[in-house]
Amino acid sequence: MKVPLYPFQEEGVREIERRGGRALLADEVGMGKSIQVLSYLERDRAARLPALIVCPGSLRVNWWREANSKADLPAVILSPKSTLTSIKKTGAECLEASGWAPHVGGSGIVIANYETLTKELDRLTGFRTLVLDEAHAVKDESSKRSEAALRMARACANVILLTGTPFMNRPRDVWHLGQVVKAGRGGWPSFWEFGQRYCGAYQQRIWVKENGVAKQRLIWNFDGASNLDELNGVLVRNCMIRRTKAEVGLQLPEKIRMTVPLAMGDSRAFDEAMKRLRTVVLERKRWKENTANLGAAEYEAEAARHAEKASRTSKLKTRERRENDSEHTILGEISEMRKQVALAKVPAAVEYIANLAKSDQVVVFAHHHEVINQLRAGLGKLDVLVDSIDGRDGPAVRQERIDRFQKGELCVLILGILAAGTGLTLTKSATSVFAELPWRPGDLEQATGRIHRIGQKRGVTEHILIAAGTIEEQIAKMLDAKREVTAVAAGNADLVASEESILEAVMNF
Repeated sequence: MKVPLYPFQEEGVREIERRGGRALLADEVGMGKSIQVLSYLERDRAARLPALIVCPGSLRVNWWREANSKADLPAVILSPKSTLTSIKKTGAECLEASGWAPHVGGSGIVIANYETLTKELDRLTGFRTLVLDEAHAVKDESSKRSEAALRMARACANVILLTGTPFMNRPRDVWHLGQVVKAGRGGWPSFWEFGQRYCGAYQQRIWVKENGVAKQRLIWNFDGASNLDELNGVLVRNCMIRRTKAEVGLQLPEKIRMTVPLAMGDSRAFDEAMKRLRTVVLERKRWKENTANLGAAEYEAEAARHAEKASRTSKLKTRERRENDSEHTILGEISEMRKQVALAKVPAAVEYIANLAKSDQVVVFAHHHEVINQLRAGLGKLDVLVDSIDGRDGPAVRQERIDRFQKGELCVLILGILAAGTGLTLTKSATSVFAELPWRPGDLEQATGRIHRIGQKRGVTEHILIAAGTIEEQIAKMLDAKREVTAVAAGNADLVASEESILEAVMNF
């Protein structure tokens, strides 16, 4: 492995091996389940590869990068034709799912989403190891994806399921996860046995229509819970490996920062903005070349004409902004690109945030109002209890939403980075997500401080969602390096220096 494992992660790998490569790895969110899986695969490639990793669509690029950067394992993403182009833009190796052939896996990793597993099941053959990430996606034994997962598990020697939330709502949720892990190996109770013992089973009468006549029928209800201590023992003995941050606290830093690359959706608006920016940059370069040898008086006159022309084009009215208008035109195009990138990754971000919200309350940071609106609408459609605070909200509304979040009445609270990134206390959550990045490292730290502050009793995990292959990757690098980048500066020298840093991020991604 290219990166060291924490002691509890080393123990997790050994435990998977002791269980014969069949396990439900249910460590709490943010404890590095993926690196444990990659280490397991790396330690005996001949017996464990090729491997099929199935995950939500928003995590495919992240798995590909981790396989390459942390374990040096060759990997390829299988994708439907509709998302092939966007994934290739991230730099990930990608193949159209319909073009799959067993030799493609070779001695490496194949990454697919659950939809591909279901549609291409009969053609996905030859794998030694099956990994299901966010495995609660197959908790419903009657769904097509769950049936596909079970069939694939029966054909693989090693089966590892990953989830930070083995119980979504009730004990019955974990039954099919155990069924998949133990597929073809025995030792797992039937649903009837499991339900009678651990799901508080009881009979109830319901009304049904038979041939147009209403009749009462007795059915069994398995939505309850019973003998939970015993159930935990059964899970641990049979398949489950679970540690919490509290249990391994001394091994973990008090704040973990995770960068998650996402493939963009529709990027046409971004591409158009990039074309406009290249045009502006080229024009400015030519203007600089043409005026490089002018005397001082001639240069000032030419600069004034240039600024007036640029001002009319972009409809900037104030004198101060007219004097530096070419720079502001460029910065305006960059801002538009950032917005379009954020909008393009909203569907993937919604899916990612919704998964996190199943195990902890989540604070989400975004910049543009339109992005905040779309995130809120997307999460609402998934029945996630969500609200937001930004510059459009008054003090009373803000406090009411903060109180609801702190009381546990909201699963997700979306905050405007600048308008709500300071002065709030949201220690009910230990999970933050940046759906958009600020320019300045200070804004990033201030925002994280909403949950990583006095009163926080848990380790904080920060998820930074990056639209792979775009300007955001370079912004993230600048933030990591603590390079202050500003959109507007007071004087020409500062503004030009700032502009060059931003342009480096855009033009060289």
